[in-house]
Amino acid sequence: MRVSRAEEESFDLPLTPLIDMMFMLLIFFLVSTTIVNPEKDVTIDLPDAAESDNPRAETANFIVNLRSGGIIVVEQSIISIDELLTRLEQIAEETPGRVVEIRGDKTAPYGTAVQILQTCRELELNAVLPTIMRE
Repeated sequence: MRVSRAEEESFDLPLTPLIDMMFMLLIFFLVSTTIVNPEKDVTIDLPDAAESDNPRAETANFIVNLRSGGIIVVEQSIISIDELLTRLEQIAEETPGRVVEIRGDKTAPYGTAVQILQTCRELELNAVLPTIMRE
């Protein structure tokens, strides 16, 4: 008489939950490591240039965005020229010699940019203008 062994049950690892978890982890790490630069104003159309010899622009720590209509944007909020001049005076008192990067649209009013530069010079702040987009 033959004795039959109990058939061994195969062990299957459920892959669907494992794959779902891997995708969730991937999405989590992608979202949590996204670097956001809040000072990039997408409405500014920077001038084009083949080369730029502006090494200080990368280390600028106070950024002024000048839009085409003369609108001034600092830290994602629209401010007037008087408010900007007051902020620059506060910065000059707190950290003398701080670098100010002026990101001007290529159709921005020249007079506003000159006024900002003149104020930076009077307050002995290091102004960087223009920031250009490399081709």
